[in-house]
Amino acid sequence: MKNLNIEERAKLALLGGCIRWQDTPIQITRTAVATDPMNLSRDGWWKNAEPHDAEGREIIRLLESKGLINSADEFHPSAQWARRRDAARHEQDNPGAAAGDDDESELAPHENETVASWLSRLATKLDINDAQKILWSALQGYASRFRGDSKAAKVLDAKLVKAFLNAVN
Repeated sequence: MKNLNIEERAKLALLGGCIRWQDTPIQITRTAVATDPMNLSRDGWWKNAEPHDAEGREIIRLLESKGLINSADEFHPSAQWARRRDAARHEQDNPGAAAGDDDESELAPHENETVASWLSRLATKLDINDAQKILWSALQGYASRFRGDSKAAKVLDAKLVKAFLNAVN
């Protein structure tokens, strides 16, 4: 039975035959070689596991030769990609800042306005409908953590207030 290949053994097992899987030869693939824990004891084992093209050339060396990356040791993104990445991060950190809205929105809390008076002013000026009701209740829940007589501009998170005002306007 040791001469049967894996497919023949599987077919025999499906038909109800007695198969001893311990005698089945293990197929060694590139993935198995790359993830073998015994590789840790050999120096430079990862070189064989690096991605290669059909001719066996390393992908990183090909990218270097085409000028798409500067060095195999350190990857430098293009300046255009870095600008787009930085703009996206800035937009995530400062929602609405790219839209050009000013810091002193008419609905933003004023310096001397309390949390309770700001919420009542918002309730009278905003038309809160279906999906915005969830945002309104979330803002009320957040504002309820603070005393009603505390200054809204100081205690409320400016990013959260700005994001709420951008979402409902």
